[in-house]
Amino acid sequence: KNSSLGFSFTHTDFESQDIQYNYLEGDQQKYQIDYTNKLSLGKLRLRYEHEENDRSYNTANFAPETRDGISVQLKRDLAPKWDMTGEFGYRESDYDSSAVGSRTDERLKTSLDVGRAMNKNWRLGAMATYTDNDSNVNASAYHGYDAQIYTSWSF
Repeated sequence: KNSSLGFSFTHTDFESQDIQYNYLEGDQQKYQIDYTNKLSLGKLRLRYEHEENDRSYNTANFAPETRDGISVQLKRDLAPKWDMTGEFGYRESDYDSSAVGSRTDERLKTSLDVGRAMNKNWRLGAMATYTDNDSNVNASAYHGYDAQIYTSWSF
């Protein structure tokens, strides 16, 4: 089997008992479609995500009304026990009822992960991520770098 197609749907309904978490109150629906294909270059994954939020306390821009994203990921073996995963994604978020009026964010995110299987259970790796969020509201625009070294154990 070289290809797979996956669909997922998540519905969240959150009610807060503490004013501290009022911004989370409301409903959220997430839809995701993944297409994966094994190529000579490595394992390719294409993803589309759609999110809808109906938050009762959305005046402070905590959750967008809608969010759409696409991403492309390629995982490739480099040498025995070594692999590399690169990913590039674009996401657009619309905050139509924000306190400052209509707000649209466009986020580009790219990452590179290099890892080594130490044995059948342990993995060691390093990952670098760059994020650039452009917004029509200056206070919501940002860019950032993230670097991490990690280990994981599967059991």
